[in-house]
Amino acid sequence: MDMGRTTAAQTTVETATGTTWRLRIRMDDSPGTLARITIRLADLGCNILGLQVMPVPGGVLDELVVRPAPGLGRAELVEAIAAEGCECAGVTDADVRELVEPATAALAAAGRAVDDPAKLADVLRDVLAADMVTLVPSNEANPARTEGGHRRVFPVGPEGALVARRSWAPFVQLEIARAQAMLGLLAAVRANLAGPSVVTCTDGAMVVLRPGRPADTDAVFALGDLAALGALGALQRTGVDVPGDVAVAGFDDLQFAALSSPALTTSTHPVETIATACATAVLDQRLGRPVTRYSSELVLRATA
Repeated sequence: MDMGRTTAAQTTVETATGTTWRLRIRMDDSPGTLARITIRLADLGCNILGLQVMPVPGGVLDELVVRPAPGLGRAELVEAIAAEGCECAGVTDADVRELVEPATAALAAAGRAVDDPAKLADVLRDVLAADMVTLVPSNEANPARTEGGHRRVFPVGPEGALVARRSWAPFVQLEIARAQAMLGLLAAVRANLAGPSVVTCTDGAMVVLRPGRPADTDAVFALGDLAALGALGALQRTGVDVPGDVAVAGFDDLQFAALSSPALTTSTHPVETIATACATAVLDQRLGRPVTRYSSELVLRATA
């Protein structure tokens, strides 16, 4: 027997001590059926706290949240439902804090997932009242394996899927559709947040902001050779061909520039000439020109 499910054949007596139960009752979609169930539950001393009706093939599946009378066992409840010509598909513990209209609960759950995408599996578990939801690679999800409706796969991107399991009752199409709608909403939110946005400047010009890509860059001209060597290594680690895809050049002509692979294109930095001119001006106590330019020579190597 599945953990969490209760049938009439169960002999263990479970008593209620201030607990709340969630029932799923399969019944004919005919007038008076639900009324008979509610009257029988009242006779047993159960207080109905919530009700949701879900269409299923051949009838309806009513989900009730009840507070049972002290001393009432789950098996006794299942037998009473069967006596009214209905089938109790499952009984599990519930929390009165869950008594929120399903659409509202799904929207609130989606908000939590937007705030923290890492909690998507936990959010889906709450929406489905599932036992567990796990993230697996798409090639391991096996959506055809439904386990009699107790297992459901929800794709989340090209390479992943969330696998939901619930032992106490099978998933029904209404709640599956609700979960799929929530996941679709979250995917649209992620796409919108990651997509381009347009900013209008004070002069009326419009600038499109979006994440940068290697293809946006033809060349990197770094302020120094050390920064250029760092950029060279980062590009190579991400599979970018230098200089085929992106050219890289530095400034300083350090000794390491000629030793990199490929060798770094750079420009000379006449530090000694500049330092000598500064020292001479100080010793001679004379003011130099406001702007003094010193030439730098391009050193062509393999990166550009």
